[in-house]
Amino acid sequence: MIKRTLIIFSALTILAHGLSSAQESVPVPDLPEPPSALVEEAPTITVGAYYWMAPLSPFIRGDNRGVAGDRINASDDLNLVSDIGIPGITASATLKNRHIFSFDMFLMTYTGDKTLENDLVFNGVRYPAYSHPSTTIDIISGGLDYNYAFDLNEKGYLAAKATVKYVSITTAVVTDETPSNGYSKMLILPGLGGSMKVIWNEYITIDLDLSALPMGGAQFYDTSLTLIGTISKDMAGSVGWRRYKVSENSEGQLIDFIWSGPFATFELAF
Repeated sequence: MIKRTLIIFSALTILAHGLSSAQESVPVPDLPEPPSALVEEAPTITVGAYYWMAPLSPFIRGDNRGVAGDRINASDDLNLVSDIGIPGITASATLKNRHIFSFDMFLMTYTGDKTLENDLVFNGVRYPAYSHPSTTIDIISGGLDYNYAFDLNEKGYLAAKATVKYVSITTAVVTDETPSNGYSKMLILPGLGGSMKVIWNEYITIDLDLSALPMGGAQFYDTSLTLIGTISKDMAGSVGWRRYKVSENSEGQLIDFIWSGPFATFELAF
């Protein structure tokens, strides 16, 4: 009995030792780690200068004193031009990779001087043919945007966008016979849209942006396509094309402005 017990014990000991050796000799494959989210980056703030080479396509109308005004093409009828492109400023802040706030503002002054070929009625005043009005339109426009990147990866993102546009317009028409005649308008235009960023490589990024307020008495449409080149960690330049339309028709006053053209920016990051 004792002999049989010793034999069984010895056999179990040898078997256990063999299994232990086999386990040590067979490599255990590494289990794949679960995918992790992108590492959150520190908040980034950028500021930049903006130059937009966009001619204005402006239509205006002003009713006043019970007199209906004409729809005036300010470029053709009043020879309204801008001597320079449109300068502006930009700024943005990115928080936790997903929350992108941005701001831009630009200032414009358009002037015109022309001998009229036909009678024009503007803001209650009739300007007869062959009179020579001088026209000025001053515009301040800005936008505050919030983008939420909901499809974020190393190749870029898709984002939903909420925006508020601010537009201030002052018109003035002067002749030797009449004093300055015009009106001022200030518009606050909320809108929705989306944006897409494609990271081509470590130096090149492509942005597509769209926002709009398509309904109501006041409307806007703003689209842009931007090619961004990284110069250094803290410096970038970009070129692109932007089309921006603002229109409002209320209380007998009409504005219908379209800017469309190339732009360039230079940005510094902090």
